[in-house]
Amino acid sequence: MSTGLTPLAAFTTVGALGNKLCLHFLTTSSSFLSSALFAVHPIHTEAVTGVVGRAELLSAIAFLCALLYYIHHRYKQKSNVWFDCGVTSVLAVLGFLCKEQALTVLAVCCIYELSLPKNPSRVQSIRHLMLGRGIVSPWLRDKLLRIFLLCSIGFLALFVRWKFMGQQMPIFSRFDNPASVSSTPIRQLTYNYLLAANAGLMFFPCNLCCDWTMSTIPLVEGVWDVRNVVTITLYASFFYLLKSINRLEEDVRMVVIMSLSLLLIPFLPASNLFFPVGFVVAERVLYIPSMGFCMLVSQGCAMLYGKRSKAVAVSGIILLLAVQTLKTISRNNDWQTEYSLYSSALSINQRNGKLYNNMGRVLENVDRYDEALHHYRKAIEIEPEDVRSYLNVGRVLTNLRRYKEAEDIYRQAKTLFPESGVEEEVHVTPSHLQLFLNLASLISQNESRLEEADALYREALTLRSDFTNAYINRGDVLLKMNR
Repeated sequence: MSTGLTPLAAFTTVGALGNKLCLHFLTTSSSFLSSALFAVHPIHTEAVTGVVGRAELLSAIAFLCALLYYIHHRYKQKSNVWFDCGVTSVLAVLGFLCKEQALTVLAVCCIYELSLPKNPSRVQSIRHLMLGRGIVSPWLRDKLLRIFLLCSIGFLALFVRWKFMGQQMPIFSRFDNPASVSSTPIRQLTYNYLLAANAGLMFFPCNLCCDWTMSTIPLVEGVWDVRNVVTITLYASFFYLLKSINRLEEDVRMVVIMSLSLLLIPFLPASNLFFPVGFVVAERVLYIPSMGFCMLVSQGCAMLYGKRSKAVAVSGIILLLAVQTLKTISRNNDWQTEYSLYSSALSINQRNGKLYNNMGRVLENVDRYDEALHHYRKAIEIEPEDVRSYLNVGRVLTNLRRYKEAEDIYRQAKTLFPESGVEEEVHVTPSHLQLFLNLASLISQNESRLEEADALYREALTLRSDFTNAYINRGDVLLKMNR
């Protein structure tokens, strides 16, 4: 999809909208600090630089436009509830078409609605409701109607999306998200630890990586795993912050509530807590949540500045902005080429076979076959059940005319494939099908083994009856056999 916006223009638009949002809750100086922190946070590099991150930028624009529209029109005396909620919902759905995360703005609007300063008539109207002595006040009726409309449209959009998906969730392989196929309690403990891992990337974006799938983050194998302490610490800090909200002044309380809402709610769809996603950690999904994080940090700096700690606050802010700016510049350099990107990733992450495969492909494209083979074999060593690594090794060996070794590696990969049968069709992946093509193509170079190649094509077609390439290649083999 063509966006019509360059990444820099989109990022600048998001920054301007984010600053305008901050001005609704923070002072001018705090808003500027929050915007500056957001502009130089290294976690944004993937979303701004990578092509796939364009969805994050567009959804963030729609998210902020929806929230700003709702907040701005909420204060108007003669506002139309239906029109306000309708426009907000349209903007949210437009962002939803770019990235599912944008729809969470409706939930943020609901929290904002619930967090508005108390109205004296609220207590009286609730008492009337409980005792049956009166009618709901216009103030409370307006609030309930807004929340009902926003929630209804949100659920309707999710239902339509569910129907378009064939009424089922996407199916991911265990290599994309190993915890999703793990047993209880490993799955739950790992998912909760991943929340702490994401928080760590937000607080300390020193070790950033373009891919966190496969075994990058080992599974939390049991309750005695020391990493559970980090998870408990995260939850304890969060609940302590919630408990402290009531002791804050009204203006500060609103800032904290909205900051936490922006930080947590847009992240929920990617948290694995409600349904598994196709990745372990992805830096780009932290793009919108980082707005709330920056607001929270800037408010904390303002409170520290006001408690006779001005020198500490100013020094800390300058140091933080300087370090993040330098890290962002360095991270942008990592994204200049595929080689620099995967080199930087492998320097901090040696547990991900996918990174070795990607680096091998880069080396293969520049005819550095020996180095490519080394990386592909390293990928097999890390993930011995990933067929893609075997395909890469076999392809390089074929190009080097080492046919016997190539056939051996393909047959080794074939032993990893489950027993064929109709009941296994749902487990067939493109890599498995490609394995049959590569092996049959290699064998068919020997005219005395055409029958063997034909048998492989037929086996592939029993696994996937609509596999067009298998029909085409089998036709070529049959022609060679005069059939």
